[in-house]
Amino acid sequence: MIDLSFIKTIWFKIFAVSLGLIVIGLSGLTVLGMNYSERVLPSVFIGDIPIGGTTEEDVAITIGNLFKKISSDGVTVSFQDGETKKTKKISIPVTIDPLIEARQVMKYNYETNPIIRGWEVVARWVGQKNITLATLSISSSAITDSIKASLSVYERPAVSAKITITSVNPIQYTITSSTPGIVFNYDGIGNQVLASWRQLQSAQVTLPFQVEEPRLREADVEMIAPRVKDVFVAGPITLAYFDSHTKLAHKWTITKQRLAEWLNVAKDEANQPVFVLAEDAIIDYISNDILPTVQVAPSDAVFVLNASSTRVTKFVGGRPGVTVDIKKTRENVQSLITQR
Repeated sequence: MIDLSFIKTIWFKIFAVSLGLIVIGLSGLTVLGMNYSERVLPSVFIGDIPIGGTTEEDVAITIGNLFKKISSDGVTVSFQDGETKKTKKISIPVTIDPLIEARQVMKYNYETNPIIRGWEVVARWVGQKNITLATLSISSSAITDSIKASLSVYERPAVSAKITITSVNPIQYTITSSTPGIVFNYDGIGNQVLASWRQLQSAQVTLPFQVEEPRLREADVEMIAPRVKDVFVAGPITLAYFDSHTKLAHKWTITKQRLAEWLNVAKDEANQPVFVLAEDAIIDYISNDILPTVQVAPSDAVFVLNASSTRVTKFVGGRPGVTVDIKKTRENVQSLITQR
C-alpha cells in the first residue's frame, strides 16, 4: 500500500504558504489603501507637476500658488512683424477655483474599500496619470478675441485697387493700385492657451501669419474703367415717393457729383468687376435725407365731442404707419448703377 502522507504534507505546506502570502498581500494592500485614503494616488501629475501622495489641502495650495503666477505672466505670443520676429506679453484676466480642482483630483479612481484602494496605489506605481484643470473662467473664443485686440495693430489688411473720379465734366479718373496684406491666422490659438493653463503651464504660443490677397487688382479696375462714362451719361438718380394719405409727392436727386464721390468697383457673383456705390454712403443718405420725410407713425381715428357729449364736433381720420425699407432701397439704387 502506497503511503500518501508525504504528498499530503507537501500540498498542505503549499496551501499554507499560499494562504499566508495572500493574507500578507491583502494586509499590505489594506495598509496601502488606508495610507492613501486621504491622499492622491502615486504618479499623478497636473502637467509636469507631481501631486501624488499629497493631501487635498496640499493640492489646493499648489494649484492656487502656481496658477496665480501663471495668470500674472499672461500669454506670451511670438509673431512676425514684416521681417522682424517679435514677442508680446498679453494680459488676459482668468481665474480658477483651487478647492474644486483639488476635490476633483481626489476623486480620481477613488475607492472606499481599502484593499481596492491599495491595489490602485500599486497600479499607479507602474504608470503615470496626467490630470488637467477644469474650472477656468474663460473660453477659447474669449482668449482669441483678447489676442486679436492686442495684435491687430500689427496686421496690414489687403487694399484693393479702386477708381477715383477727379472730374465729372469731362470725365476724368485715377486708379489706385492694390496692395497685398499680412494678417495673422488665429485658428486654434485660444485652445492652445487653454491647454497650457489646464496643465499649470505658462502659455507661450506662436501666431502664424498669412498673405491676404486683395479682392480687386489694378487689372480688374482697368478692365471696367472705360465704361465709367456710361454711369454719368445716364444722368443723376432720382428717387420718388407719393404719400397716398396726404397726396403729396416727394423727390430726391443723387447728383452726378455725389455719384462720383460714392462710385467704386467691386466683383459680382460671377467674380466680374462691376461699378457700385459705397454702401455706407447710400445708407446714410437714405437714413438722413429720405427717412425723416417719409416715416410716419400709425395713428387711430379720433372723434372730438361737444361739452355735453351729444355731438361729434371734429373727426381726425386714422392712418397706417409708413417707413422706408432701407435695405431694399439701397439694393434698387445699386441695381441702377450696375445696369448702366
